[in-house]
Amino acid sequence: MIDLHSHVLHKVDDGSDLLEMSIEMLRLASDTCIRAVVATPHILDGFQPDYEESVTGKFRELCQTVIDYKIDIDVYLGSEIHFQFGIENIIESSIGSYRGFGKYSLIERR
Repeated sequence: MIDLHSHVLHKVDDGSDLLEMSIEMLRLASDTCIRAVVATPHILDGFQPDYEESVTGKFRELCQTVIDYKIDIDVYLGSEIHFQFGIENIIESSIGSYRGFGKYSLIERR
Protein backbone atom coordinates (compact mmCIF):
# COMPACT_ATOMS: atom_id res chain seq x y z
CA MET A 1 0.00 0.00 0.00
CA ILE A 2 1.14 3.58 -0.71
CA ASP A 3 0.07 6.63 1.28
CA LEU A 4 -0.19 9.44 -1.28
CA HIS A 5 -1.15 12.22 1.15
CA SER A 6 0.70 12.69 4.42
CA HIS A 7 1.97 15.53 6.54
CA VAL A 8 4.95 13.60 7.83
CA LEU A 9 7.58 16.35 7.45
CA HIS A 10 8.40 17.81 10.84
CA LYS A 11 7.90 21.51 11.57
CA VAL A 12 6.49 22.24 8.11
CA ASP A 13 2.71 22.54 8.39
CA ASP A 14 -0.14 20.83 10.23
CA GLY A 15 1.60 17.49 10.65
CA SER A 16 4.44 16.35 12.81
CA ASP A 17 6.03 18.79 15.27
CA LEU A 18 9.27 16.85 15.79
CA LEU A 19 11.54 14.61 13.74
CA GLU A 20 10.97 11.88 16.35
CA MET A 21 7.20 12.12 15.77
CA SER A 22 7.74 11.79 12.01
CA ILE A 23 9.85 8.69 12.54
CA GLU A 24 7.18 7.17 14.77
CA MET A 25 4.54 7.93 12.10
CA LEU A 26 6.64 6.16 9.47
CA ARG A 27 7.39 3.24 11.77
CA LEU A 28 3.66 2.76 12.41
CA ALA A 29 2.93 3.04 8.69
CA SER A 30 5.56 0.39 7.92
CA ASP A 31 4.16 -1.89 10.64
CA THR A 32 0.71 -1.68 8.97
CA CYS A 33 1.98 -2.75 5.53
CA ILE A 34 2.39 0.71 4.01
CA ARG A 35 5.49 0.47 1.83
CA ALA A 36 5.73 4.07 0.61
CA VAL A 37 4.65 7.49 1.87
CA VAL A 38 4.48 10.72 -0.11
CA ALA A 39 5.13 13.76 2.06
CA THR A 40 2.69 16.44 0.91
CA PRO A 41 3.33 19.76 2.66
CA HIS A 42 0.92 22.57 1.85
CA ILE A 43 1.54 25.19 -0.78
CA LEU A 44 -1.20 27.63 0.16
CA ASP A 45 -0.83 31.05 -1.46
CA GLY A 46 1.88 31.39 -4.03
CA PHE A 47 5.33 29.93 -3.82
CA GLN A 48 8.43 31.18 -2.06
CA PRO A 49 11.93 29.80 -2.80
CA ASP A 50 12.90 29.87 0.89
CA TYR A 51 9.91 27.60 1.61
CA GLU A 52 11.14 25.17 -1.04
CA GLU A 53 14.61 25.15 0.60
CA SER A 54 13.09 24.51 4.02
CA VAL A 55 10.88 21.68 2.79
CA THR A 56 13.64 19.94 0.82
CA GLY A 57 15.98 20.26 3.81
CA LYS A 58 13.44 18.65 6.15
CA PHE A 59 12.80 15.95 3.56
CA ARG A 60 16.51 15.09 3.26
CA GLU A 61 16.83 15.01 7.05
CA LEU A 62 13.82 12.70 7.34
CA CYS A 63 15.09 10.36 4.61
CA GLN A 64 18.52 10.08 6.25
CA THR A 65 16.90 9.32 9.61
CA VAL A 66 14.72 6.61 8.02
CA ILE A 67 17.91 5.02 6.69
CA ASP A 68 19.72 5.40 10.02
CA TYR A 69 16.82 3.78 11.93
CA LYS A 70 16.45 1.06 9.25
CA ILE A 71 12.72 1.65 8.77
CA ASP A 72 11.39 -0.41 5.88
CA ILE A 73 9.52 2.32 4.00
CA ASP A 74 10.18 4.55 0.99
CA VAL A 75 9.52 8.27 1.41
CA TYR A 76 8.90 10.57 -1.54
CA LEU A 77 8.37 14.30 -1.76
CA GLY A 78 5.36 15.99 -3.28
CA SER A 79 3.03 18.71 -2.01
CA GLU A 80 -0.61 19.56 -1.46
CA ILE A 81 -1.27 22.58 -3.64
CA HIS A 82 -4.29 24.73 -3.01
CA PHE A 83 -5.89 25.57 -6.35
CA GLN A 84 -4.77 29.10 -7.26
CA PHE A 85 -3.64 31.39 -10.04
CA GLY A 86 -0.09 30.66 -11.17
CA ILE A 87 -0.37 26.99 -10.28
CA GLU A 88 1.63 26.03 -13.39
CA ASN A 89 4.72 27.73 -11.90
CA ILE A 90 4.33 25.81 -8.66
CA ILE A 91 3.99 22.43 -10.36
CA GLU A 92 7.31 22.96 -12.15
CA SER A 93 9.21 23.45 -8.86
CA SER A 94 11.04 20.61 -7.11
CA ILE A 95 8.30 20.28 -4.48
CA GLY A 96 5.28 21.07 -6.67
CA SER A 97 4.81 17.58 -8.04
CA TYR A 98 5.43 13.99 -7.12
CA ARG A 99 9.21 13.54 -6.88
CA GLY A 100 9.69 16.90 -8.64
CA PHE A 101 9.08 15.42 -12.09
CA GLY A 102 6.29 17.89 -12.97
CA LYS A 103 3.95 15.09 -13.94
CA TYR A 104 1.69 14.30 -10.95
CA SER A 105 0.39 16.83 -8.43
CA LEU A 106 -2.07 16.75 -5.54
CA ILE A 107 -4.44 19.72 -5.91
CA GLU A 108 -6.84 20.78 -3.17
CA ARG A 109 -9.86 22.87 -4.08
CA ARG A 110 -11.30 24.97 -1.31
